[in-house]
Amino acid sequence: MPYRIILLILLLLTATSCSSMKNYKIRDDFEESSKSYNKMLRWRELEKASGAFVTAPLREKYDLSLKAAGKITITDLRVKTQDCSPEKGKANVVIEIDYFRLPSVTLKTVEDSQKWEYCEEDGQKLWRLMTVLPEFK
Repeated sequence: MPYRIILLILLLLTATSCSSMKNYKIRDDFEESSKSYNKMLRWRELEKASGAFVTAPLREKYDLSLKAAGKITITDLRVKTQDCSPEKGKANVVIEIDYFRLPSVTLKTVEDSQKWEYCEEDGQKLWRLMTVLPEFK
């Protein structure tokens, strides 16, 4: 009888541990995707960011927001908040982007509220951006 209880406890601990490890990996994948996307923004690789992180159904709309942004120069960005829910497969990031548009050298700041989802593409689970670029005025 006591062996069955010990075995049941060990089985429950193993199941809980596996679930925690899966959530840790999902969260870690999100951190990596979010950092990579924001790094591409920072280094003006906006077209590359579109292909790498924007979900296919949203890509046309994202590319229109990219075209509307025109030739901006991003000078800095800061992550204000970041929230990831591995269980739901959703995450939110709010960043501030400092930029200017030539010929003006006036530095402006815009807030970008990014929504991310953990999607399956080609048999692989990936974090995908579900929002377009903010309006750069």
